[in-house]
Amino acid sequence: MWPALAVLTLLASLLPPAIPTVNAAALLYQADQVISFSGSGNGHGVGMSQYGAKGRAEQGQNAAQIVGAYYQNTAIGPYGTDSTRVRVMVDENYLPPAADGSFPSSNKLPANIWGWGGQWAIEGVTGPLEPGTRLTMLTNPARNGFQVQLFDPAGNHMISFAFPGAMKIIALNHETRLQMYHKFTRSVPGSNGTLFYDTYRGDIWIRQNAEGYLDTVNEVNLEDYLRGVVPAEMPSNWPHEALVAQSLAARTYALTSMNPGNPWWDMDDTTFFQVYEGANRENAQTNAAIDATRNQVITYAGVPIRAYFFSSGGGHTENVEDVFLETLPYLRGFADVDASGTAFDAGAPDTSWSTAQFPMRVLEDMLNAKASTRVGALLSIDFGDRSASGRLRSVVVAGTENTRRLTASFFQAVFNRRTPTDLGTILSTRFEMRIQFPWVQPVADLALPGGQSRYFPETSHNVIFGFKDFFEANGGVEAFGMPLTEEFTENGLTVQYFQRTKLEYHPELSGTKYVIQLGLLGDILTGGFDYPNDVAFESSGEHRYFVETGQSIHYAFKKYWEQQGGLDAFGYPISQELTENGTTVQYFQRARLEYRPELGGPFGVVRGNVGAEYLRAIGAMP
Repeated sequence: MWPALAVLTLLASLLPPAIPTVNAAALLYQADQVISFSGSGNGHGVGMSQYGAKGRAEQGQNAAQIVGAYYQNTAIGPYGTDSTRVRVMVDENYLPPAADGSFPSSNKLPANIWGWGGQWAIEGVTGPLEPGTRLTMLTNPARNGFQVQLFDPAGNHMISFAFPGAMKIIALNHETRLQMYHKFTRSVPGSNGTLFYDTYRGDIWIRQNAEGYLDTVNEVNLEDYLRGVVPAEMPSNWPHEALVAQSLAARTYALTSMNPGNPWWDMDDTTFFQVYEGANRENAQTNAAIDATRNQVITYAGVPIRAYFFSSGGGHTENVEDVFLETLPYLRGFADVDASGTAFDAGAPDTSWSTAQFPMRVLEDMLNAKASTRVGALLSIDFGDRSASGRLRSVVVAGTENTRRLTASFFQAVFNRRTPTDLGTILSTRFEMRIQFPWVQPVADLALPGGQSRYFPETSHNVIFGFKDFFEANGGVEAFGMPLTEEFTENGLTVQYFQRTKLEYHPELSGTKYVIQLGLLGDILTGGFDYPNDVAFESSGEHRYFVETGQSIHYAFKKYWEQQGGLDAFGYPISQELTENGTTVQYFQRARLEYRPELGGPFGVVRGNVGAEYLRAIGAMP
């Protein structure tokens, strides 16, 4: 026999959370829901904050102190790099224009290569070539190979030959610079479009890849490579000690990016490694910092470290394992603030940022644009996996076809590459999604003619048409509470939230009593928690067992359930009676019943405010 009011107290570890553990977007995906991303900092957050280095240098720290702060328990020591050469992919998948003019090049730029400043040569083909000599490549019209032509500085044709599949262009003098005119890049500021970041020290490899296009690799001495990296990564007018710290980090990072297993290149010239813009990016101030640290690297236990760096972190760096798939003892997150608590990177322009607002369908389109991220019709997005500093570690996206866990940095890259540029950019993984809920904002009394609307000044919302009729016929405020939203479209259905429920309009059931239904807020708020089943028994007057869910109802809850609408109003029980915050409650698919005799109501039972709780859980209400 059960007591007068059966109470099943579960262990705290078995109780569901008071609010859903999934992110708001996972609970409420709507194609037209307006969202935005807002965050702080710029970059992955691991290692040295460049704006933090600037702030530390401005407060008097030297390069060794800066490096020691961001790379814990490391040392700066000698490491011979004078003879080290790196291979940098500076252009890939380029197709020269057709020799007969039948099609242009893949990026509309001609395949011209010049040598300037000193002599150069094509290995195995030519002797020394004078500055100003031009090499031009053309595609055979049938796409069965490439032609190479040489022209002297006066423009006279010298020789032609078939491209051999791979070709090395050699700088014969230290003063020689090789210009890869076919590289699509920006012009040097102040040059009026006459100089571009397409000119390099060292040698150039041109190779035909497996797809039949051309890749271009700059093979250059490490120290000369840094001359095109440091000013591209850090403004040259920053404090000298910050530039020295950047030089040490860039040299060390390059060393640990060497990839001898790849026969053609070690790294590219983008932020996937380090930004490298060649000889036209060189600057006297950054060259001085590079020269001051020549043959010096950052080491841990005598070995060069993986010297990650980034722009700004919003006052906090990150543990490496929360961003990259590795654990390194010298890359630990910490509060990057001075003695007053001010972030060293407080002067960064990206201390706080936000994208534009956009409809949520953009994320669905973005994910489904490539097979590697396709999920089908988007069902949920969970941004809940975060590090101690608040940075996002991973994003779980679920759809009708796939559920995928994407690293936060990958999600960031996908958004930045596949969405319209006018939406803005996610600058770091330290961001949150902001949901705009126009339908919870207070509205005026619609005062529709013929009593087709009812206004609730307490919540500043209307109930209209069919929802109004259903509301008034099925218990009104006592059963549903007052409206908290206007009608709106959610997942293709017209819905409206009330304090204690959600109404849904199902036009496919027109002509039946189920054209308007109560939403499954009990299921949603419990997050699919698998409550222990009751022991099956034969139902009697005070007790009823539901084989459909393996749960039962008793006494006051059973009487209230049966009198106030049964399955249509509450659905099946999905838990036994529980104690929450000192109150006996029971969850049903569509509601939560609470034993609150002090509030009156039939049998001392009232309905919980699951509609309001859900809206608060998704951030729609305070």
